[in-house]
Amino acid sequence: MCAALLGAIRDTVKMAELQKRVDAIDNELSILEKKAQTQFAMKQKSQFEVKKELLEEEIKREEEFTHASSFVGTVVYTPELQSMEITLGSRVYPYCGVPQRLFDGFKGAGSKGAFFNRAIKGIYEC
Repeated sequence: MCAALLGAIRDTVKMAELQKRVDAIDNELSILEKKAQTQFAMKQKSQFEVKKELLEEEIKREEEFTHASSFVGTVVYTPELQSMEITLGSRVYPYCGVPQRLFDGFKGAGSKGAFFNRAIKGIYEC
């Protein structure tokens, strides 16, 4: 009987040690999950910040002017792409390969319609 009691005590001690190990592992898993959630949140935040910065840069890159004319309306120019969108009447037309100096000349031209017909139309269409 003494041996059976001793065996039961050993089993109880082993179970207690195993339970401590399981608790320690659960605690470590909980810590790792919190770290992973924090890292995920930081990554998401940084992706948001990157998208925000890109959008802000896009806004800075685009130049535009609006001309009160029956022919030429808003003109938007993106230097990095050398692209320009011109509103003619009620439609927007894309133009590609437009140098910055041409946009600047268009912006400063006395007659936007004449400049468009002379320097852009049929030359820089995409």
